[in-house]
Amino acid sequence: MYLLITIDTEEDDAWSGRQRIGTENVLYLPRFQSLCERFGYRPTWLTTEPVLSDPRFAESLGASVSAGNAEIGAHLHPWSCAPFPDGQLPDQSEQVYPHELCEAEFRAKMERIVGLIRERFGQPPVSYRAGRWGFVREHVPWLLELGIRIDCSVTPHMSWHRHIGKRGGKGGVDYRGAPRLPYWLDPADILSPGRGEMLELPLTVSFLRGPLGGAILRPWADRFRYTPLGALLHRVGWTAIPFRPWPGRSTEVLLGFLPEAKRARLPYLMLMFHSSELMPGGSPYNRDADDVERMYVQLETLFGKLRTHGVEGATLTQFAEPYFQRTAVALGRFAAGLA
Repeated sequence: MYLLITIDTEEDDAWSGRQRIGTENVLYLPRFQSLCERFGYRPTWLTTEPVLSDPRFAESLGASVSAGNAEIGAHLHPWSCAPFPDGQLPDQSEQVYPHELCEAEFRAKMERIVGLIRERFGQPPVSYRAGRWGFVREHVPWLLELGIRIDCSVTPHMSWHRHIGKRGGKGGVDYRGAPRLPYWLDPADILSPGRGEMLELPLTVSFLRGPLGGAILRPWADRFRYTPLGALLHRVGWTAIPFRPWPGRSTEVLLGFLPEAKRARLPYLMLMFHSSELMPGGSPYNRDADDVERMYVQLETLFGKLRTHGVEGATLTQFAEPYFQRTAVALGRFAAGLA
């Protein structure tokens, strides 16, 4: 089993809606990269345009990327990524989903991000996560054309429909019913395995308590998650939760993901959080230095325990390489059969 560490590497306190965009949290990234390397883990930094535009970002992680100890992927925040239709920075409190952009806007913004990664790190990104988990099938052809082969936006058992992006919009994507295992996206339905060219690596979202985690009851739990009954189940801890540090979430809870993943025969645990959580006051979750230190103590304990259980480290692309190789072999055999 692998540990896939994915960090949404983005502007400071993106939740605040402040009009001034800051990226001071890039100064706090080397400490976490060093922690990962000490345990043999290799994070994937999924990065927004403002961070990529800060030269300190490449300076801080360039050596680790060159050594294969880290990966730079793409992460799109439409509200902070140029170009903008009128040339002006939009209202930062209206955090539009990527799927609420027209195709031309989405492509222009992704070209900007891909170009910056190539310029700063010498190679284009292979991995992607949509801002606010706003991933739709219409984006897949554009991403593939830009060289992106891996998406990690799907959050099984969870829906973002109640979280509004564009004012008056319909909210985010509903991922309930999506597979938990890696799968090749069906070009017509991103929640279904198919024969597409984009590999989906879903976030680890698991039932750690209660009777609803079995294959028979999981669809029922998904169906009622956002109802009064679902709220009651959540209070008693019987709903699926994502694998991420969270205020009040103990190390023991995070460690509980490992045996559950083994029971489900998952090939990896995918951890996620935001780069701004590594900076005191950079997020609503870690408001001061003590909060950041508590997170580091928790992560160090988690990494140590996972290592003792033989959990290996890989970036998203390193983990996905065997999938690409098997597909290439299969395509080669198919082509040979036609000859």
